[in-house]
Amino acid sequence: TVVEPIYCSGDAHMGDRVQEWSDKQFPQKGYANANSAMSWAKTNVNATLSNLVISGFSAGALGTMGWSYHLLGMFPHERASVLVDSYAGIFPDGTEGPTLKDWGACSLPIFSESNQGLCSENQLSTKVALEAAMAAYPKVGFGYIQSKVD
Repeated sequence: TVVEPIYCSGDAHMGDRVQEWSDKQFPQKGYANANSAMSWAKTNVNATLSNLVISGFSAGALGTMGWSYHLLGMFPHERASVLVDSYAGIFPDGTEGPTLKDWGACSLPIFSESNQGLCSENQLSTKVALEAAMAAYPKVGFGYIQSKVD
């Protein structure tokens, strides 16, 4: 079974708020969209997966980094891999933490409790979120594919 949430909210599958710019409202509900797909999968796939692969490319790579901790715990599995595809993860200093907070991501269950705290303090990065997944799931294979052009 392949589950692929479609992405168009500008929040790397981690947003949960409505932004206001120039007196207009722009919903960023990437979390709700991705979560509905994951809930469907949880209901409709085997209790324990023989193989679980979590992967995303470009902006989806950010979602992969943010969601891995949660998804590895959500889906019991015999083997699992996380593959981050075609995202360099380079933010200007001091911007990634505030961006995650601005998206409304800090209280979402995709992050560990300690990372929720870091997020609230504008200190969380997707790299730190992925490192939490690596530490919590040491038997899972993690890898990156990087392209010259995204």
